[in-house]
Amino acid sequence: MKGFDDFIDFTRRQVNRLTGLDVVRVSGQYTLKAHVAQVLEQYGIHAIIDVGANEGDFGALMRSLGFRGPIYSFEPVAEAFEVLHGRALRDGNWQAFNYALGAQDGTAQINVSRFSQFSSIREATSYGKSWENMVVERKQDIEIKTVDGLFGSGVLGREEKYFLKMDTQGYDLEVFKGARASLPKLCCMLSELSLIPLYKDMPNYLEALETYSRAGFLVSGLYPITRHQSLALNEVDCMMVKPNDAVIKDVIGGVAH
Repeated sequence: MKGFDDFIDFTRRQVNRLTGLDVVRVSGQYTLKAHVAQVLEQYGIHAIIDVGANEGDFGALMRSLGFRGPIYSFEPVAEAFEVLHGRALRDGNWQAFNYALGAQDGTAQINVSRFSQFSSIREATSYGKSWENMVVERKQDIEIKTVDGLFGSGVLGREEKYFLKMDTQGYDLEVFKGARASLPKLCCMLSELSLIPLYKDMPNYLEALETYSRAGFLVSGLYPITRHQSLALNEVDCMMVKPNDAVIKDVIGGVAH
């Protein structure tokens, strides 16, 4: 089979070179997109909470995977929200909200970066400041709410099985702290973990994983996002699931819900 594999790899590289398309071998290369699709199906997800939605790419990805349930997207940066809001309006089951989520209700200032996906309530570390796309262009006053409060006020619906996606540039654990009372509804989570801190005062990725584990979540996939020039990982997307298997719960000692 080695000769056949070499032929396939050669053909793939030639197609990539000639077309500019990134053709990959799906077998043996399990992508985040493929994994999310499996999670949506296996856990029977009813609704998605999209925190740090930016311009709505994650919501669009969910639709491309065939998910037709409610999507609740949250984005505090004004310019990114305008794009997100426009995309949501064209979808009958997608709502967009112009505020951030955190551990408690309140207000804050967000550092709006040149590349809006890097905008954060937290200040960049010296390493983060070395990234051209993380240069802060201005600050914006924002409102912060909690997942628990949104369920209590009826902003989030009565669906039973939720997928919580967090991409908040160093603020994911604060979002999770504001969802403690809502854990019974959260079946799966996607969180961005920084292995090399890009923002000051953000929790260590091991602390974040321990917190999620104590709440009953298990890691189901780690997917690199960016690397340092040394090839050390900067960030990874961490997919987590909360299985109902009693034996697994007993082993990990997580909170049963």
